Amino acid sequence: MELLIQFMMGVSLAACAGLRAWLPLLVVGLLARTGQIDLGQSFSFLASNPALIIFGLATILELLADKIIALDNILDAIGTIMRPVAGALIATGLISFDMDPTLSTIIGIITGGGAALGLHTGKAAIRAKSTALGMFHGGIGNTVLSVIEDIFTIAVIALAILAPIIAFILTVAVVVLAVVLTVRIARSGLKVFGRFRRTPRPTNQS
Repeated sequence: MELLIQFMMGVSLAACAGLRAWLPLLVVGLLARTGQIDLGQSFSFLASNPALIIFGLATILELLADKIIALDNILDAIGTIMRPVAGALIATGLISFDMDPTLSTIIGIITGGGAALGLHTGKAAIRAKSTALGMFHGGIGNTVLSVIEDIFTIAVIALAILAPIIAFILTVAVVVLAVVLTVRIARSGLKVFGRFRRTPRPTNQS
């Protein structure tokens, strides 16, 4: 039962890494440090002083940089690799304490990395569209979206700790929604691009 609970908690925290890579890692490290959760032996470094300091500083920098238009898109580009890795690390760490290392790694990559990637792609797609409309909101739209993401991330982290089953169900629903939104935004962008290419260019008449 404990393994199942930590699995649900791990997937929920991993999904949060799709929005904020470092904050969930910081929380996992602190929970392990205070004995609230168990981590596999190979992941005990997450609760070490150097790791907690790095996670703390990186969390502050990420939260601040994500409020700046254009810079947030750069973070999203970097996050395409970094956030799924963080998600896989979190999910694997939370289930590896009572599972075969190879199996826990495979499950962690699929569930944790997949959840983080799903949420990240949705976030990146929405941010890219908001940035494209920046001339209408002057960058404020991106900042508002960032604050909403902060609130959502903190809320899901708290829920993952206090009610992991509910957090897991919510996480699955949000990840599915993020994937659907990503597909729709991508299709919309392709349609606009297709129309632009089909638009006849004016010819010079002599």
